[in-house]
Amino acid sequence: MEASLCFGFLKSEWPALKTRIDNGDESGWSEAIGLFERRMKERFFSSIDALVAADTKPDLSNQTQNAPCIPGFSIMALCCLLIDTLQGSRERPLPSVAPSGPCSFPGGLCIKPPSGASAQ
Repeated sequence: MEASLCFGFLKSEWPALKTRIDNGDESGWSEAIGLFERRMKERFFSSIDALVAADTKPDLSNQTQNAPCIPGFSIMALCCLLIDTLQGSRERPLPSVAPSGPCSFPGGLCIKPPSGASAQ
C-alpha cells in the first residue's frame, strides 16, 4: 500500500504538485495549503479532540474504581510533536557533512554514512 501525505493524497502525487507550485500556479498553492491543513488535522488536532472528549468519560480499564480518564500527558505530547512538526516545516535541513577517517569522539563527530552511501 502506497504511503499518503493525508487522506486522499498519495505521496507519489507530491512531485507533480510541487512542480505546479514551483511554476507559480496559484491553484497549486491553494491545494498544498489545504493538504497541509488536512495533514495537521488528521495527525494532531483530531487526536487531541478525541482525547479531550475521552477526558469526560470513566476509565473502564480500572475495574475497582470509576476513575476518570486523564489524557493530559498524551495531549501535551501531541502538542510537542505538533510544535516540532511546524518548526521542521519552517526550516531547511542543514547539509550533512560526514566525518572522514577514524572516529574522533569525544573531540569531534563520529557519525559516518553507511557503506556505499555518498555524503551530501
